Amino acid sequence: YEDRSALYHEGNGIGTSNRMTILPNEGVGFYTAVNGESMVGAGDPSPQTLFMRGLHEMLVEEFYPGPSSLDAAPTVDGSGQNIDARPGVYLPTRLDTGSVLRLEALVSQFSIDADANGTVFYEGPDDVTYATKGGSGSYRAAAWWETMSFNLALIGGSLLIVVTGSVVAFRRARGTVRWLTVATGGLITAFIVSLGYGLTTAQVMDLFTGLPTPIRMAQIAIAGAIVSATCLAVTMVTRRWDTPTRAGAASTVVIVGTAAIGVWSWVWQVLPI
Repeated sequence: YEDRSALYHEGNGIGTSNRMTILPNEGVGFYTAVNGESMVGAGDPSPQTLFMRGLHEMLVEEFYPGPSSLDAAPTVDGSGQNIDARPGVYLPTRLDTGSVLRLEALVSQFSIDADANGTVFYEGPDDVTYATKGGSGSYRAAAWWETMSFNLALIGGSLLIVVTGSVVAFRRARGTVRWLTVATGGLITAFIVSLGYGLTTAQVMDLFTGLPTPIRMAQIAIAGAIVSATCLAVTMVTRRWDTPTRAGAASTVVIVGTAAIGVWSWVWQVLPI
């Protein structure tokens, strides 16, 4: 901005544009996000981008006039620091943790080895390990419960319990208990299969830009609601005292397996909240 040195970066998402400007000497920054694309036509700035550029220039001229140089910027000591390589499973820091798109963490994680050339490891003030490599973005170390191996083991084990309970109920139970238990097991199995289908057929960026994946996720959420309602019905029915022991046990394990999958779904926000 004329005689004033500043740092800035413009970015965009699907239907959004943003811009950040930093004045190192003053220790201040501006960040603006608006609806609308950042470029139009053959790469020309959109009205939204021109608005943000003008707004930031106006803020600088109005509140921080006068020349300055980046060379005179003060050095700020942060509480984080570079550290030696820490191998492990890492997730992108750009995750939408407030919606079903949180599931991207399951399909976009990867392992970083100790000999990862060119990767810089950093321990933030929150005691979380981060990693970055050039312009590839930043990543944070995944907690044990966020790793794909743990989640596959949890879902696989829960599904095995549900299927086993359903088979036993089909062979031992009678009447309403029998068919409600089997129906619940079938719905849960369909829920997990559809979820797996949605994840394995979606590339990472499809969760942000592609239409098919959100539609699949909506179908999964509906299936989850049906599963929850059916499990409630099973719970009510299996409280009968005259239910055969094996049938009652089968219904109980189905409920236990369902509860585990329900908790998992709540953590990853698959079921509607």
